[in-house]
Amino acid sequence: MCGLGMLLAVAGIATGVYAVQRDRGRALGYAGIAVSVLTLVVAVGSLVWFGHQAAQCADRYSDRLERSHCLDARFPLLKADRG
Repeated sequence: MCGLGMLLAVAGIATGVYAVQRDRGRALGYAGIAVSVLTLVVAVGSLVWFGHQAAQCADRYSDRLERSHCLDARFPLLKADRG
């Protein structure tokens, strides 16, 4: 689901470019491009940050259970039932 926002942002850029090329709706096209680019920048930044946090757990702990506890501590909302 997380990648869906990035796909929609790319579609927003394409739609914005189409609107800019037409005579009507040019201002909305520029706004759509700006919002879509901002969305992509935030999404890529988030992915890089999450990847960096997860890599720190992988580098620090060699045991699977310890890595799991590290990830649970860093991302409390992403806890899965490992029962």
